[in-house]
Amino acid sequence: MEAFLVEGILHWLIDGDQILTFSVENELALLISTPLPVGEFNSTPQACIGESEGQLYYVLISEEGLHVWVLEDYFDSTWSLRVMHWPRIDDRPWMDPLAFKDGVLVVRISNTIYLYHVDTSKMEEVCETSKFGAMSWASPTVLPYTMSLVPLGLQLGSP
Repeated sequence: MEAFLVEGILHWLIDGDQILTFSVENELALLISTPLPVGEFNSTPQACIGESEGQLYYVLISEEGLHVWVLEDYFDSTWSLRVMHWPRIDDRPWMDPLAFKDGVLVVRISNTIYLYHVDTSKMEEVCETSKFGAMSWASPTVLPYTMSLVPLGLQLGSP
């Protein structure tokens, strides 16, 4: 189960078709429908949720391509499609979106993890999944991140 915190609201992608939200401050929960039901596709699409500029994003990879939506209204489950295209990859191998943050998608393509910059369509190779150990295909992939209020790369004392 994937979870993400955006503006004090926890989000969990559940069952591929819904996102469970929980407001930490108000202690209220809400189910949000994803933009497209999984049953609309010929094959099982891969999806993840993420955040950019304080808004919740839903990223889906299917036989139709890469889709990136932003949530416009929590109560009506209103989504706006921001991007729809295919990254340039030979033969379109198996792709699994792992995380999305500030316009950058972390995606596993076959046995390699990449950073895909959605706005520029540029892709950077990060590492081979074999670096995670012998059972990297069977075991879950864990990506470290920080919940710090200080962005990574910003050093104390610098402007």
